[in-house]
Amino acid sequence: MVSLQAPPPVEVGQTIPANTAHAISVVLPTWAANVGYEEGQEWVVKAMRCGYPRFFIGLNIQKLAARSVAAFGQTHQAAMLFPSRLAAKRCRAFILDKAGHQEVVEIVDLHEVLQPGGRDLNAVLSIVLYDAQHAAIAKQYWQHAGEGISSRFADYFLEQFDARDSRRQVKDAALQTTNGNHDDNAANDQPSNGNLDADSASVDVTFTKPNQNNRYYSRRTPSTIIEKPASSHDSAKSGDAETLNRDQLIYLEERYGRCLSLDAAMLAKRAVRRRIAGSLTAAAMEDLASAAAIAESLDDSGVLSPRPADETEAEQVRDASARVDETDVYLYQCGMAAIFHAHRLAMLTLPKGARRKSVCFGFPYTDTLKILEKWGPGAHFYGRGDAADLAALTKLLEGGESILAVFCECPSNPLLRTPPLKELRRLADKYGFLIVVDETIGNFINVDVGPFTDIVVSSLTKIFSGDSNVMGGSLIVMPTSPFYSHLKCMLDGSPAPRGSHLAANDSSGSSHRQPEYEDNIWCEDAVTLERNSRDFVSRIMRVDASTEKLCDLLVDSPWVAELFYPKYGSTRAAYDDVKRTTPLELAPPHSTDRFEGGFGGLFSLTFASIPHAQVFFDNLHCAKGPSLGTNFTLASPYTLLAHYTELDWAASFGVPTALVRCSVGLEPFDKLWAMFERALDALDKQFGSPANLGL
Repeated sequence: MVSLQAPPPVEVGQTIPANTAHAISVVLPTWAANVGYEEGQEWVVKAMRCGYPRFFIGLNIQKLAARSVAAFGQTHQAAMLFPSRLAAKRCRAFILDKAGHQEVVEIVDLHEVLQPGGRDLNAVLSIVLYDAQHAAIAKQYWQHAGEGISSRFADYFLEQFDARDSRRQVKDAALQTTNGNHDDNAANDQPSNGNLDADSASVDVTFTKPNQNNRYYSRRTPSTIIEKPASSHDSAKSGDAETLNRDQLIYLEERYGRCLSLDAAMLAKRAVRRRIAGSLTAAAMEDLASAAAIAESLDDSGVLSPRPADETEAEQVRDASARVDETDVYLYQCGMAAIFHAHRLAMLTLPKGARRKSVCFGFPYTDTLKILEKWGPGAHFYGRGDAADLAALTKLLEGGESILAVFCECPSNPLLRTPPLKELRRLADKYGFLIVVDETIGNFINVDVGPFTDIVVSSLTKIFSGDSNVMGGSLIVMPTSPFYSHLKCMLDGSPAPRGSHLAANDSSGSSHRQPEYEDNIWCEDAVTLERNSRDFVSRIMRVDASTEKLCDLLVDSPWVAELFYPKYGSTRAAYDDVKRTTPLELAPPHSTDRFEGGFGGLFSLTFASIPHAQVFFDNLHCAKGPSLGTNFTLASPYTLLAHYTELDWAASFGVPTALVRCSVGLEPFDKLWAMFERALDALDKQFGSPANLGL
């Protein structure tokens, strides 16, 4: 866990947390630095060692993409990298749709093999090669869909590349093994002609050792095979962007970071699913005990004590959601990937789903609306999510339009407003559409949206992990949903419900279909996420208590124009509808504590003017950068970062530029209050008494 005593990093572009190889936030310590980032000013951009992974493609991922183009592409091409062919095909389709179907977009599948003395991680890298002039389009897919590879995945394949010879030797090896009768151009410099489909514009490549049989996850012919020299660490010693090579980093994470070994990745994923479902059985308890035993065995020095295995905290969610089974929980690379696939799932599942528009109810995180607008027939946007918007949605439905789904957040980001889920559920039951709720900010412990939803999505990157060093997301299909069997059928590839439109549309004659769900979480990310989340309940309790106490003080400040927090405002009743009221039994040894849902760890402050917001932000001495739900307090001028090119549009929905979003961490409360008190004092010094200014 991040040290709570360490001062936050303050140098522009450095990692948050400091000196973290896979950090997911970056230091943007001043209002000016945030503007500089949005405008691409060199003093900010050139200093960046990392960024939020969907917006800033990691330096090691950029390096792997460049090496992929050098090995398999042409000089005018760029690359996007994915952990599966299906994800790569979706990216390819998006580029062709936006850039024009006359373009040539290719896919190269790169397979790894077991290294001498190393681990076999069952990895495949799918490389999408496209004309570099369409980089902005490709980046849209990376950002919105969230399906790209992680930084840990990139490290693994950089090691694979380090084991091979120069580009010329690779191409020579490839040419020697081809039959010369296929139309791929990934292994030579001849231009492609025409609009190739996803399969014809692809080639399989495998890194392998001499005299070793080739291993494929999905074999195609003809295949391109690249021989790999015996040593795989010759160039790893050069250091890349990190100071340690991959094996050393794995050793440190497993031994001192209290992660499971990589061999236990499937166990880690199962533990996470059960932790989310809150339906631990005796078998799950045994799994978690095994995880603890593995973590314990990694340290034989006796100096460090293991992080609690937590037979406790996955069992603590035994309330209205207890009917959810671990098989109803699906893990994705990040929260936005879960939302992206929830939208795809809705279009595939509902009758005429591809023709129905979705509804975005309330002002959402920016990419949710982009997904609904860019895939499928579009969306209706009810950006205020108030009574007037509910009436307008009701009128739309009464007028005869069939919608696909209502997407909303509980509560919303950054205004912390709660949608009227009871009323939306009644409309959904009457008119036959799905309700998809992103409960990331409310989180599993504070709110129970299950009775009102069909699909619950969440970003596990945030408070569930807390350590700000791994991405993850989840999608839960609620057993109470009237579409439950249909959704499970699509995700799992199970038989369609008898008599349903899915069965009628299945012309294959088979009782099973291709599963829509694909597990693309990289093994190292899975074990990190499992480790980080063992104490997520107790962390949420502490954060909830500190945040409520802090907001009760800030709400009365004359400098604060408005404080957005679920406890206050016009949507408090809607929040109370979903706030957990059945106490959760907490089971640390000798504890009799009981916990009811709180209001979460996020709030937003607005100010009378941008200069006021700037002075406050610049003098708030906490970590400052994108993301939320970290174990340390983290702040950002949210509207600047999320809507810089559309500030007036955001303001029209009540999201002003002079807004500072704050995610509360685990600091002692006196330290936490001192941070905010100092920032308020800076306003006094800069502008004088607020009373004299008429505030």
